[in-house]
Amino acid sequence: MTVDRTVQMAHVNYVPLLIGLCVPVFLAAFHSYSVSTAITAISGEIGVRREIGIWLLTSYSIAHTIGFPLAGRLSYMLGLRHLFLLSVFVFALASLLAGLTNSWNMLLLARVIQGFSGACVSGASLAIMTEQFSPEKRITPVALWGLFTYVSPGIGPPIGGFLSNVHWHWIFLSTVPIAMMCFFLVLFSIERSVVLEHRKSKTFDWVGASILALGLGSLQIAMDRGQIDDWFRSKRIIFLCTVAAVMLTALFIWDLYHSRPYVNFKLISSDPFLYVSIMAGGGMALIFSSFAIEADWLQSALGYPPVSAGLVIGPLGIFPPILVLLFRYVIHKLDLRIWTVMGLLIFAISFFLLSKINLYSSFAYLCWVRVLQGIGIPIFTMASSAIIYAQLPEVKLPYVASMYSFSRGVIISLTQSLVQTLWIHRTAFYQTRMAERSDPSGILMQSLLQEVEHVTGPGHQAVAVANDLVVAQAQTLGLADIYYLFAWVCVGLTFLVFFYNTRKKTATHTVLNY
Repeated sequence: MTVDRTVQMAHVNYVPLLIGLCVPVFLAAFHSYSVSTAITAISGEIGVRREIGIWLLTSYSIAHTIGFPLAGRLSYMLGLRHLFLLSVFVFALASLLAGLTNSWNMLLLARVIQGFSGACVSGASLAIMTEQFSPEKRITPVALWGLFTYVSPGIGPPIGGFLSNVHWHWIFLSTVPIAMMCFFLVLFSIERSVVLEHRKSKTFDWVGASILALGLGSLQIAMDRGQIDDWFRSKRIIFLCTVAAVMLTALFIWDLYHSRPYVNFKLISSDPFLYVSIMAGGGMALIFSSFAIEADWLQSALGYPPVSAGLVIGPLGIFPPILVLLFRYVIHKLDLRIWTVMGLLIFAISFFLLSKINLYSSFAYLCWVRVLQGIGIPIFTMASSAIIYAQLPEVKLPYVASMYSFSRGVIISLTQSLVQTLWIHRTAFYQTRMAERSDPSGILMQSLLQEVEHVTGPGHQAVAVANDLVVAQAQTLGLADIYYLFAWVCVGLTFLVFFYNTRKKTATHTVLNY
């Protein structure tokens, strides 16, 4: 199906349309980070343990990841315009439900609905924007789309912390009027005939979608509950891992024999799709994982309030808006592989700097490192995305974009769970080592107690404060080790550029039959 682009432009009001398409993408990404600084407040008011409250992040992440293939498939069944409008409306409705409820089960359900609809919003908005441009000019709408995505990690935590101080309900309620404004902007800015409807197939792989949800959901739950339930000493973890292994194996077999599978493994394993997905997913997984553990560290070890913990990450969003708009003019000056390596090396430098943290690390030092990461994010993500999107025919773009987001999302979700567990283990390791060397009657411990007693006075309170300092030091050393590991992982990911070619026609263009 072809559409005259001259006719398209005559019927499109681009300013309100771009606002209506981009702002919901920001909202979907914003809700991935804003809740992280409000977990303690939400858990305390609803009456669940904090490790249970983490499920507000996990449920959104799982639903968001699984929802990307759904977005690609529904775009062919409903049409991009209908899919986008429906997804924005459902996202607003789920946000309203989350903001009005005080029930843990209803809040968790609302987060799942938010995750699914947010994935559809992101996929449909990108496809609508990019299909208005020829392949050689496709980097422009990708830059605009990315502008709203890249600033959310920096804006989400401080806004979430501020709203949680007012009341955590406003994190969700504030989304509703903004989402509905965007709904009407798109509704009245673009006609039905303007956007390619792509109604090539009305079939849907419900079996594949169900297998994926069960397999990936079981794996994510096992990763999140592993530390709490003592991993494979728990029958629950063994059962969840078994279900995940069986379901994901079944999904792979199902994909081989289904004409239009929910997850296209042939596409995922193609060159350069596989290598770029691993590199992009791995790089961003390290960045996103650092947000959660650093927010916990700032509040538990350094005593930062939620707003201040969010503000440390906030400077990440300073440079992405500027670089996204400028980078599109210079991205073609160098090979895309060089840009991706440059982004990863910036990440590596920032993590080497973060590995020097201690209990006396200043607010300014932590902020400047996040500024450096904010420079690397648009360079890295725009270059890696351009490798995937640049030469695709527009009719294939929605599904490929959704599968690219899905593959990255899986890596990011699983990495975040692994990093949390790793930090707990490294903290326990250092706490044990310090306990072994901290004889209560020894010189070091007595010296520490004397320093503390100057502030608290003698007695049990001084001992408790000294123990808290030991725990805080253990958490800090454990986090520093993780950042050092992150830096070397970023260096290692740069070697993936030798396995793909950005100039040749690849299997990505031949494996799709959609």
